[in-house]
Amino acid sequence: MIDRTMMGPLTLALGVTVIGVVGVEVIGTLPGHPPILEALSWLVAMIALPGTVTYVVTRRDFGGRGAALATVGCVILMGVGAWLGFVFSFFAFFVAAAVYLVLRRRVRVGSALAISTVTFIGGLVVSVLAMARALDGMG
Repeated sequence: MIDRTMMGPLTLALGVTVIGVVGVEVIGTLPGHPPILEALSWLVAMIALPGTVTYVVTRRDFGGRGAALATVGCVILMGVGAWLGFVFSFFAFFVAAAVYLVLRRRVRVGSALAISTVTFIGGLVVSVLAMARALDGMG
């Protein structure tokens, strides 16, 4: 469960996510803005919250180093998913997080992480395919 010590990092991550989304909108309105700034703001917005949630959820089960490795993996996958599949990667993340939270009570923690990782990657693949299908249908 989420206790008081986790509220600070989660609040910070939510704030960074909101600032990233607002940054995308503000940078997009500036005349002659470099597109890389908009892309980086979007990337920060898409990885801040899932990365922090991953660390908070896995810290108790894997300790500091294991949670950091899980977080790095999540951030990399979210970055790729956000780059290719827009916001659909959030859905894949939250489904995978729910799978992990349910399974860690039923099976070994390592197995729960492996199953949720496969779920996450599968969700990212589906989100990228959905985005490709949507873009193909536009033109």
